[in-house]
Amino acid sequence: MRTLIISRCLIAGLLLLRMIRLPMRTYRFMRRTSGRISLRVLPRFCRITICKALILLCAIAEAVGEDGEYFRDKFTRPMALLRGNFYPERPVWATEKDFGIATHTDYGCLTLLATDGSPGLEVRKRGGGWIPLSAPPGEFVINFGAMLEMWMGGKIKATPHRVIGTNAERISVPLFFNPNHDADVAPIGSGQSIDAWVHLKKRYDETYVHLQKK
Repeated sequence: MRTLIISRCLIAGLLLLRMIRLPMRTYRFMRRTSGRISLRVLPRFCRITICKALILLCAIAEAVGEDGEYFRDKFTRPMALLRGNFYPERPVWATEKDFGIATHTDYGCLTLLATDGSPGLEVRKRGGGWIPLSAPPGEFVINFGAMLEMWMGGKIKATPHRVIGTNAERISVPLFFNPNHDADVAPIGSGQSIDAWVHLKKRYDETYVHLQKK
């Protein structure tokens, strides 16, 4: 990890983190192979990113006055999901109500987003309005999720964001970094108890209503 900047923008839910060069090599490979990703590159990318995510999470906790070491034994078997997203060109018939992904906050703890540098991602400001955001290959966009906001007692806010279409294709590879399934993610010091998997299931059930059995 080359640099790590803890600042007000981090607490607001937005941070650019310059990481190892692996993401850049990954995307160069993807472009050379028309979107096919090397099965040798991805596992290494995932392992390294998970390690960096935990370091970052501990630093975030310390930045808001919590003990960063508190998190370490909660991520021995993390629920980490690496996903590839492909956004095609925005069709000519699309209206202002058509999005690649509509406004939302991530369900979990921390998201490390690598992209090919193409625009499209927007982050909502606290006072309203949107900030266009792009990061070149080799940098991550760091996104705070609803679980982290709850866990930290509101000291950190989940980041509302959306993806709008452009006249160019876009590729992103988010790593959704969540704790062990049985980790207690209730607000620290609240005396409550909420398992991580229970929180995630509740959010999934609220979102994917159409998949629930009648």
